[in-house]
Amino acid sequence: MPRPYSMAKREKAKDRIRRQIERALIRVLVSQPYDTTTITGIAREASVSTRTVQRHFGSKDQVLAAALRYPGGALGEDLSSRGRREV
Repeated sequence: MPRPYSMAKREKAKDRIRRQIERALIRVLVSQPYDTTTITGIAREASVSTRTVQRHFGSKDQVLAAALRYPGGALGEDLSSRGRREV
């Protein structure tokens, strides 16, 4: 019997990859300026293909916008985890 298709699982996987890419951009920005950051570098840090980054975001500007969009986003998560480690 075929396994039932679950759109919810697909959406969760998509969100997980997007967050992974957003967090990768934040990690890259710790070591280099934004203007020298590339989609290829972000993809490498996120352990995904360049095409995956482009499919989910289109440009590094859009990755940055997503990472900064809301307090619970990648930047907020990264800063929160840094604060816990420093305490």
